[in-house]
Amino acid sequence: MLGGGLWLSLWAWCGSASAVTLITEPAVHEAMVISTPAAGTPATLDLDALPAGTQLVDQFVDDGVVFDAAEAVFVLPEAFGTPGQSSNVAVAGFDAAGASVISFYFTEPQRHFSFWVVDAENPIFVDVWLEGLWVDTVELDVLGEGLEGGRFAALWFSWFADELHFTGANGDGFGMDLVTPSAFGSVDNDGDGWSDLAGDCADADRDMHPGVVELCDGLDMNCDGAADDADLDGFMFCDDCDDYNALVGPGQPEICDGSDNDCDGIVDESPDADGDGWTICEGDCDDNEGSVFPGTEDCDPPVGDDDDDDDDDDAGDDDDVSPGDDDDSAKGDDDDVSGDDDDATGDDDDATGDDDDATGDDDD
Repeated sequence: MLGGGLWLSLWAWCGSASAVTLITEPAVHEAMVISTPAAGTPATLDLDALPAGTQLVDQFVDDGVVFDAAEAVFVLPEAFGTPGQSSNVAVAGFDAAGASVISFYFTEPQRHFSFWVVDAENPIFVDVWLEGLWVDTVELDVLGEGLEGGRFAALWFSWFADELHFTGANGDGFGMDLVTPSAFGSVDNDGDGWSDLAGDCADADRDMHPGVVELCDGLDMNCDGAADDADLDGFMFCDDCDDYNALVGPGQPEICDGSDNDCDGIVDESPDADGDGWTICEGDCDDNEGSVFPGTEDCDPPVGDDDDDDDDDDAGDDDDVSPGDDDDSAKGDDDDVSGDDDDATGDDDDATGDDDDATGDDDD
């Protein structure tokens, strides 16, 4: 519901000297609805969906409409023998000695309200209320006792209405059909051009709606779901140097990702804790050990230098312990056990089959 402080501004916005305007031609009402989208989208209450004999109370609460439970208003196929526009009609006036009353309470204040009055022999008076205060009383001269279908009427409010009380003459019951408020959430209540359904997150505040430039005030001024914090990292955009990255914000830990995570103006800074000239972001795999840095064996040096498996001191090259290279202990090279110099069998200095061997060769 609207705050009382909006009354004067809404009155100026509406720019009308009359609190309520009565329209009796459907085409005129429809044209006004089309030309005034801020007034909301018409949504007819589906009385036909209710069983005949149902007393109207809160069956349409989800549509933002409640009937006064203290008044006897029932869904019936006809109003005292007169059918309406559809299969069911809301009917009041079963107490022959009392007034006929149908009251509506709206969750969202309305700018217009249309209906068909069925079987009214006398004028009906409508009391218009807003936030507990009486606004105006309108006389509906839509007589039509016994007129099949009834007579059309629409009320347009210069500002808003959240209560309507329809009162007929004593002993003169009447019905209402095709009762049509605005769809819940479709009315622009603060005159900013946006309704709840259109995305207005604060329809009582004209300064808050989609498209507004955010202020660093802790409020979701542009209704994007984040109060000055687009990435929901807990830092408002005025303090966050990248409000679209949740890993970035004042005091956030700096990680090696190409971003200024802690918003200090330096990207990927990290200390050289061990004084070896390398930081973690520069590739130091152990920044607590000064002998470990890129290029050393413990820091996974790149392929192509010593201590790698494709060059010296590795498998398949000199000074390795594997077969096929010099100074190996396997077969096929110098200083091996078999098949080459200084081996036990088949070569020089061997015991058998070659020079300096014991049998079958020189010195044997």
